[in-house]
Amino acid sequence: MENIKIIIKIIITVFIIIVVAGMYKFNYLANKKGYDVDGNNITQSEKISYLEKRSVDLEKDGIRIIDSEDEFGDRIKETLYLGTSDKNPLKDVSLLARRLWYSEFIGMDKGGIMEKYESFRDSDFENTGELKEQFDFDILLNNLLKRVGLQPHNGEHIESLINDLKYDNITSDTDEVEMMTIRIPNLEWSDDVGDFVVKYKEYSVKKTPKILDAVYKKLFELNSYNGKYEGLIFNSVSIDKNKTAKIILSGSWFPGGDMSQLFFRKNIDEAAFQFDTVDMVTVYVDGKLFDWCIDDESDGEGGCNESAQYWIDKK
Repeated sequence: MENIKIIIKIIITVFIIIVVAGMYKFNYLANKKGYDVDGNNITQSEKISYLEKRSVDLEKDGIRIIDSEDEFGDRIKETLYLGTSDKNPLKDVSLLARRLWYSEFIGMDKGGIMEKYESFRDSDFENTGELKEQFDFDILLNNLLKRVGLQPHNGEHIESLINDLKYDNITSDTDEVEMMTIRIPNLEWSDDVGDFVVKYKEYSVKKTPKILDAVYKKLFELNSYNGKYEGLIFNSVSIDKNKTAKIILSGSWFPGGDMSQLFFRKNIDEAAFQFDTVDMVTVYVDGKLFDWCIDDESDGEGGCNESAQYWIDKK
């Protein structure tokens, strides 16, 4: 008899919990952000609906979205091209390399991508949907590879491709590109002078009204390791009415050698000082005026204990 009472109590308790949960779902969650009129979470259902719609649309173009597994055993939606590799170079790109590509652009829309990476064309975004899922970015990659005639296979190739996109170095044979010549400074030792001197080398780049911007992009491209020059990435440069160049960088200062500060600072300064429109250079890293005291190893003898040594250099 006691066992029957216990069972009845358990059943009643479970029933009450179910009723309360239902009331919470229908009365509290209904119509709130992320939930439908019945209190169901719509985020996942919307995602499924998007996937289903895209699957139908893409199948018509010979593209199939299938369940797959990447190199780490994670379940993913793989973009499978049914055509030949010469028409669809993505077929030869590893899943790990595709994931690397996706991580570079995740969360960005078409406008943001084209603003940051000028090598993209409108045609590259054909059939890329809302750029929500990895398969959307797979198609973006495939479109780009077809246009420029590239067939990368692994992550190293993709990293190189992304780096070229950053520096606007990608063109196809059909692109009509007007070029211009810029000069890039390089600090080097001169036996004749007995000191370091700045020498300039000319390079041909795609013509742009942002000449100083092109100079810095090329300077960083020539001196970068893994996309960074002494740990820093070039973002932008502007010149104000007082002839001051404001250079915006991001990252963390990571000198490659004992004389890195000398070479890096001189090359950055002289890239701007070659122009009559610049009399002063200021450099900002992650929104803050760069302080060279970060590189001070003098145990307080170099003056950094008394004041900051901001990167503000005059011609």
